[in-house]
Amino acid sequence: MELAELPPLLLDADAFRQAVLNLLRNALQALPETGGRVVLGSGSHEGWAWFAVADNGPGVPEEQRRKIFDLYYTTRASGTGLGLPLVQRCATQHDGHVDVADTPGGGATFTFFLEIPA
Repeated sequence: MELAELPPLLLDADAFRQAVLNLLRNALQALPETGGRVVLGSGSHEGWAWFAVADNGPGVPEEQRRKIFDLYYTTRASGTGLGLPLVQRCATQHDGHVDVADTPGGGATFTFFLEIPA
């Protein structure tokens, strides 16, 4: 993955900044004790700009993917269950969406999509 220059986007900078920080925080918390890695990427494709955060942690099991954006759902003992719902809310407020997928070689990739204005 690489960081590419994105086209101009209309967004709430504070909300987007918080969404990116939440994705980074989650990725860092998911890392294994040794050999952890977080990779950032961005780009655009077919009218959508995207920003991705990938890690090599344990990933998100399929049965949890339907719940992780639910308010107060957490798998961490000290988690609040607010981070990913805030990411999702930011995306939907900007007519975008967030996808989660397996990272090749293990881990999870969260991709935040925003439509590029015409």
